[in-house]
Amino acid sequence: IYLLDTAAGTYTEQIDTQEWDGAEYYYSDSVTFFDSDTSSLKQGARVKVWFNHTPNGGENPGGASVEILSPRRTLVASSGKYLYNAESGTVVISNLYMGFSESEAGRRNLVIKVSDDMQSVWFDNSEMKRIYSTARDGEYIPTGRATLLHAMGQEPAE
Repeated sequence: IYLLDTAAGTYTEQIDTQEWDGAEYYYSDSVTFFDSDTSSLKQGARVKVWFNHTPNGGENPGGASVEILSPRRTLVASSGKYLYNAESGTVVISNLYMGFSESEAGRRNLVIKVSDDMQSVWFDNSEMKRIYSTARDGEYIPTGRATLLHAMGQEPAE
């Protein structure tokens, strides 16, 4: 697993990780998103995170997938390897393809904060305040507690 530092243009190999013992799937269907068509914040984006599985249910040890959907389009759908640190309560998913401004997208690391009981997670907002659509259309979700996702036994039916 490589951790990317896009600001410095470097990467480092990271191999020490702890075993993930949280849920395999986290979900919310009421995340706030910026609707570029109406230039306003709205509720209703669906955000999904899978650990050790692919979105289609296949086994993927050490892997994680993220999907962010507004009511009209897919903003992000990407997979990478993850590093879990129980002491800091964080997971870093490396090499996800996502937007990082209104006009730019690329491979980035996503830091996820984990609750003490491991029943909820959210996208950390210390370095990245927004996750933009890979379509470069200006649509985004804010990070932080606004992206609170809850553990699910399995993916809910659509």
